Amino acid sequence: GSEAIIQREAIIYAGKKVREECLDAHLVLSVHDEYTYESSEKDANRVAIIIAEAYSTSAKELGVKINFGGTAKIGKTYYDVH
Repeated sequence: GSEAIIQREAIIYAGKKVREECLDAHLVLSVHDEYTYESSEKDANRVAIIIAEAYSTSAKELGVKINFGGTAKIGKTYYDVH
């Protein structure tokens, strides 16, 4: 239950931040507890930071006291990030 809600909020948070910062990136895949963005090389590091912070920020905003940390990987293919 609550993990799925945090996941949904994290996706919304990341999408909002990407749009606010006018980054060249978009969500291409969301499966269970992970999501994949495609971005330009110039924006990849900032998108990774946003994704990593999305989980903990969303959990805090929902009042969840458990530390939900997020991680991000940068690669050229789906295989590179798994």
